Amino acid sequence: MNNFTADGFGKIKSPDESVFLQLWISVRKDSQIPEFDAITHIKYELTGTYDEVNCDEIVEDILEFGEVFVDDVLKLRKQDLFHRALKKAVLDYFRNTGQEQRVNKATEDIICSCRHVSNHNIKEAIKKGHTSFEGVQMATGAATSCGSCENKVKEIISQHIKTDFGALK
Repeated sequence: MNNFTADGFGKIKSPDESVFLQLWISVRKDSQIPEFDAITHIKYELTGTYDEVNCDEIVEDILEFGEVFVDDVLKLRKQDLFHRALKKAVLDYFRNTGQEQRVNKATEDIICSCRHVSNHNIKEAIKKGHTSFEGVQMATGAATSCGSCENKVKEIISQHIKTDFGALK
């Protein structure tokens, strides 16, 4: 690991800010099939006391067979600091290599199951000027069937307008 080249970087703080974790990954790129890109090395720096898990054991488990596909890392359900930092490093790798569609897919949440509308679809509709609930419904089809996602759609609209358009008011 002397010739470690970082292809992705992730950092995260514990909720009480007593622990700070920085993590770098090195990726073996598959030129033919990007989904076969694999993490070959993981390096991390830890500041503070981290009792939740043993980072060395996690690295050993993840790289048990020498490497792990980046897509498999995104499927991990563990939500401790280490795994969240690792997922951030994978997303950073995607951005660094111009794979924005993989970033979108990895961060996409389906909001309306009936019409298969994601948070990204709703945000795109808002960016195109559909800033009312009815406008988002017309543009995406969200909350037009069973209605169980109505509150979540309204929350996304409200949050997006506050964070992205707040400076314009």
